Amino acid sequence: MKELFKNPELVKKFKLLHYILLSNGMTYVENDIYLGYDGYVDYYFSPFTNKGNAVPVLPDSMVDFLDKFFETLKNNVLDLLETGGDQRGRITFTYLTSNKKFTINETIFTMDFESSVGEFEIDEKELLEDMIKWREEGKTEIRIEFNGSGDSGYIDDYGYTNDNNERVNLPAVWEDKLYNILERNHGGWEINEGSEGTFTINNSEEKIELDFRMNVETETTGYEFEHQFEF
Repeated sequence: MKELFKNPELVKKFKLLHYILLSNGMTYVENDIYLGYDGYVDYYFSPFTNKGNAVPVLPDSMVDFLDKFFETLKNNVLDLLETGGDQRGRITFTYLTSNKKFTINETIFTMDFESSVGEFEIDEKELLEDMIKWREEGKTEIRIEFNGSGDSGYIDDYGYTNDNNERVNLPAVWEDKLYNILERNHGGWEINEGSEGTFTINNSEEKIELDFRMNVETETTGYEFEHQFEF
């Protein structure tokens, strides 16, 4: 990577870029690459500054230079990254006019979860009647899955018995009950990274058991590179 920045022509281009940015009141220019959990590389040339998109301001020749340069960096840096497995990442190319430094920074996002369990007694007459009916039918437990993220979430409107995986369609009153439990005990279960889990309707003991798993994404620093221009 260091050899790339020793090219005299590249130094000349960055010197010109430096003064173009300063003359337009821009303190930096940067571009991101995003890496998905599945290893997918999401890259689009869109140089951004403290005053917005740089493309309308920069001369066409400078836009072409940055486009090719960032593409070269992308191809070189992908083999050096630490992102992998249950992780996604963001790589940021940045040039700062304040110190004439070009940096490459990788941010790694790792998905994990925090789990909790809860039990909720049932005292609503309509729900108790359903539980008695299911119990008499031999359905001692019914499990229902839920999932939420990105400001939307859902609870399945059906469940499966734990003994023989027989499907059981849930009346609307049960859906309301389960949503109410989530909202009251885990507000925000459907936002950001979200959550997932399982409700178990325990017809024998007339209670609902909740296995709740909140998705948590932690952020760490990965690959870093810095070059100081001298001009």
